Amino acid sequence: MGHGRTSVYEQQAASGYSEQLSKVTFGRFRQWNSTVIAVKYDLEVTIFPRLRSFAFLPNNVVDYIQWDLLHLCLEAEFSNCLPAGFFAALSYWYQAGHFPCGWAGHFPDGRHKIY
Repeated sequence: MGHGRTSVYEQQAASGYSEQLSKVTFGRFRQWNSTVIAVKYDLEVTIFPRLRSFAFLPNNVVDYIQWDLLHLCLEAEFSNCLPAGFFAALSYWYQAGHFPCGWAGHFPDGRHKIY
């Protein structure tokens, strides 16, 4: 899982969230990298193996979902300092059985494309 397999707008959303966090509470922001490592590890040993077991999903789709889940967890972890937003909104669509597949408009204006 890496930046190469995420969309530009998702990278902008993740960067924007961490940038806002640094402005709101620099102390918590300093924990960002260690939190990313810890959350990613937890996901790698619990959820990601199950996700990869769905043979019908192409690897790039799995990468997108993993990126979304990681950043959803990060938004949840830091939500006491900065409200969750972009990735929390994506989780609604996943739970409803849909798949976010892009962005209509220029980010951050516009909306998710949902299928």
